[in-house]
Amino acid sequence: MGSKLIPLSSEWTDLRNLTNPETAAAHSTSAIRALNKEAVARFALHGKRFTASDVMKSVGLTRATALAVCGDLLNAGWIREVVPLGGNRVGGETVAAKPRRRGRPAQEYQLASFAVAVIGIEAGQHHLTGLVCDLTGEVRVRRWQELSEDDDRLERIRQFRAELMGECPAHARVLCVLGVPAPVGEDGLSPGEPDSFWQVMNPRLGEELDGDVLVFNDANLAAEAEAAAAGDSTDVVALIAGERLGAGVIVDGRLLLGPRGGAGEMRFLTDYFGDEEAHDGMRRLIRKWAQTEIEAGRATELAAGCTAEEVIAACQRGDEVADEIVQRVAVRLARIGNVFGSLLGAMDVAVVGSAVEIAEVVVERARVELDSRANGPVPTLRVSHLGRDIVAKGAVAAGMRHVRENPLYFLG
Repeated sequence: MGSKLIPLSSEWTDLRNLTNPETAAAHSTSAIRALNKEAVARFALHGKRFTASDVMKSVGLTRATALAVCGDLLNAGWIREVVPLGGNRVGGETVAAKPRRRGRPAQEYQLASFAVAVIGIEAGQHHLTGLVCDLTGEVRVRRWQELSEDDDRLERIRQFRAELMGECPAHARVLCVLGVPAPVGEDGLSPGEPDSFWQVMNPRLGEELDGDVLVFNDANLAAEAEAAAAGDSTDVVALIAGERLGAGVIVDGRLLLGPRGGAGEMRFLTDYFGDEEAHDGMRRLIRKWAQTEIEAGRATELAAGCTAEEVIAACQRGDEVADEIVQRVAVRLARIGNVFGSLLGAMDVAVVGSAVEIAEVVVERARVELDSRANGPVPTLRVSHLGRDIVAKGAVAAGMRHVRENPLYFLG
């Protein structure tokens, strides 16, 4: 993974100074206030209505402190008051009021869902996918655009992000998380020479884009999305296998990164398969191999320039050439799955991204092939159910996690 580092807020600096004996006395009051604010801000992120009494029980504050911190968060726009109005007004809708007790009812609060808008973008080689979410995780906006090799990539990404930011409320703080098809270091940068593929895919996006920006490898974001969807699975491989191959790997609950974010890159496949197509994904392989068979004059219903979808459809209709192509791709996929199973002990390998629309037939055959090849426990090969925009979903999840871990920054 990796990211462009976001500066510390002044309040977080106070927390850090609390551990320094020379500055502790001067900063203790403000640091404790910051700690309390951080704790209640995190508590509010659960999204449910709450009172000062709820804060006292969950965070361990006195009533006076709980009320003061809620007032601070209310003024900062992090929470909002829930006003009883023949019921309770929540998000523009009236819901049933809680049973009334004697005396003045306790003031209720709720997270202001757009205190921070989280934008997740997959900046792929051939397309851009964008999601705008509020702090409850609800997708408010979804966008998709094609990219051409002739486009100014940085400028197109800049414009795409600007369009998504235009969909956010004017008052919202915006965090943008991007996934790119390149390894990404902790500094948000990708290795390689200036004109190399990785540098082209990630043209220093964390530095070139203004505002709060995080940059990650796309397959790693997909792996996090898969793990979250499976209930925080401790072991999963997200295999991007559409136009190219790449993997995000989580083992024992930890995302494998490596120096400069290189874990999951599959350069070893060149030696493993011994051909120039070693890094090609399913779609590209199917198109290439179909074209080769057509040019060789094989009898087939396939036509020049056919798509991967057309080859899969022909295979299902019994076309012999198409069937052979699908089987070759399935064998290759099974061999890749076997590597992850034997080397890392990975038991869950999910095919993700643009390949999911054609992958069912291939994966079904790859499972059979894998069973016949494996010498030990066989990993489960499956097709992700998270759809084409899994990287953008993973980007949103990473952004939400960053907000939970750094609420003071977004309150600053």
